[in-house]
Amino acid sequence: MATNNILQRLTNKSPQRERTPDELNRDSTYTLFFFLISFALGLIPILITGSTTAFLCSLCCLSVGGIVGFLFGIPKVIQSDVIPVNNPDPATKGNNRSEKPVNSGQSANPYRQRVNTNLEDISDWLTKIIVGLGLVHLSKIWTKLKSIASVLMASLPDNNIAFSMALLLYFGIVGFVSGYLATRLFLQPAFARADKAAMNSENRLRVAIENVVDSDINEAPTPQQIQGAESVAEAALSTGLATIRQKVTNLADEYDVIRDTLTSGYVRTEKMQAVVNGLRALGIAALPLLPELIHSEFPGQRLAAIVILQLKPDAMYLDWLAQRIREDKPFAGYQAALALLNAARNLHISHSAQVAKAISDAKNSGDFKLDPDTDRFRTLSDAESELSRRLAAN
Repeated sequence: MATNNILQRLTNKSPQRERTPDELNRDSTYTLFFFLISFALGLIPILITGSTTAFLCSLCCLSVGGIVGFLFGIPKVIQSDVIPVNNPDPATKGNNRSEKPVNSGQSANPYRQRVNTNLEDISDWLTKIIVGLGLVHLSKIWTKLKSIASVLMASLPDNNIAFSMALLLYFGIVGFVSGYLATRLFLQPAFARADKAAMNSENRLRVAIENVVDSDINEAPTPQQIQGAESVAEAALSTGLATIRQKVTNLADEYDVIRDTLTSGYVRTEKMQAVVNGLRALGIAALPLLPELIHSEFPGQRLAAIVILQLKPDAMYLDWLAQRIREDKPFAGYQAALALLNAARNLHISHSAQVAKAISDAKNSGDFKLDPDTDRFRTLSDAESELSRRLAAN
């Protein structure tokens, strides 16, 4: 029975329990105690001989052994090539998560961060090299060790080569065991906590984005959409602006590719709307990027700025939005018209004159005259009606 219990515990695939602070303190005490006692025991004969060279060689062996122990103690990170996505199958109700391959192209947002395993790869290569060379040159190791010990022997009072070799082996082993224990007991859990925190932050951001992606984008942002974008911005606090910048850049580049490679029609419009949907989810989180996006030469990045202004109207950029309607392609112009519509609804009434001027300039400015039979013109007319209603109410 006892054997069966042990086998069951060894084969148990459940996640390992994290150690409590008391357990960490206990392990730290034992490891430090082992290192100090071992170092002191090895230091006693060195102090008796009074050899500085022997002391320095001992430290060198301790350091080399510690590095090798560190390399052997680095854990392997198991990473799956699947990510959880919302399960659309009603037959699996109660299990609202499923898995799809990262490269399946079926997920609405296949972007995912993976743990950087460069250190693990280097550790794996070096340990294999050390073991391989050690086995190949096993017969020569003893000779090399004796030659090193003979150098150390010259600094000892009685020229004792056995003492020299014992000193090298002892401190090398102490360093290896200490480095291995420190890596396994402390660095490994620290790596795991950092990796889990990064992945959990990315997962929270991904889920928040997916909750906004399904929203309708054929009109100005609704309160629910804005609330969803705020949730994304809150989730992005733990991932940093660099992650948001990369996501926005990817979507902007995708828009440029779609616009340049596909012919005008329903398919292209649908794909571009999907890009706007993704940008709308990131809009509030990407607000610090607005100045650089506005001055970008790339249409996709300017579209990102337009979508940000749909969510967060700013009187400073009303004329810029009107310029986009006059100069950019109809799809981007329509998104700019939606931004002006939302500005007419939500900007403070003190900016009503600026909004009215921007709408007027977007319709008719200089040699430009917007065709009344377009969605852009109708959206701008709706913006004028909203502004007139607000003015009348005040």
